Amino acid sequence: MNKSIDSEKHQFAFYWQELSEKLFKKDEIVTLKNPELFHRLFNVLRLNAEEKCIFFDEHKSIEVTIKGFDKKNMIIFLVDAIKENVRLTPAITFLLPLLKREAFEQAIYSLVELGVNKIELVITEKSQRKWGGAQELDRLKRIMIAAAEQSKNFSLPGLYEPKEISIALTDNNKDLRKIFFDSQGLPAYTFFKDLKQEDCQKLMILVGPEGDLTNSEKNLLHQNNILFCRLTPTILRAQQAVVVGMGLLRTLL
Repeated sequence: MNKSIDSEKHQFAFYWQELSEKLFKKDEIVTLKNPELFHRLFNVLRLNAEEKCIFFDEHKSIEVTIKGFDKKNMIIFLVDAIKENVRLTPAITFLLPLLKREAFEQAIYSLVELGVNKIELVITEKSQRKWGGAQELDRLKRIMIAAAEQSKNFSLPGLYEPKEISIALTDNNKDLRKIFFDSQGLPAYTFFKDLKQEDCQKLMILVGPEGDLTNSEKNLLHQNNILFCRLTPTILRAQQAVVVGMGLLRTLL
């Protein structure tokens, strides 16, 4: 996880898609013309000279000190530090069903906040809506960027269009420890304790959709050697299971 040099004051982070295309040196003064970033820094947040912030993309981040703004959408900044993004371990692939839109977007945001490495969207028998195609994918990517800016988890996960759950399980039938968060599974404390002792480096996680998986789908999970884990004594909504399960994973492993 990337940490700011100046930990005494909050630093805003901003996604800059072309960042990795640029070559920077520490202590270099840079003049950048980027109307979108200019608008956010100058018009929305009203940052002043000598304030610090972070620019990032999927590969690296730079910590900068703002030196000034120009009326022609120019940002002038000093490069304080250059960092390669660090992916959290163990590597986690998350199979997320198509949920109702609000819950779905909350789950996507949380997965980025909590440092998942890969998100594969899956279609289940109880899926209640259709996939929105390229338009929905673009919206989800914007949500992921917002989550990365807030959480300072700059290593954005890969996001893949939906496939049938049976196909997703086959595609991920590799050297992965596979876990399904389910109210009938083994208790989480014992489960994660065992995982830590095994020093698992690759995990595949799945939650059920609204209304849960069907019996035939759960049988399919058993056939693919997926372990069932109970997070709480109560039944959680899918987006809550995402937060509780990923939070435990990132805290305990």
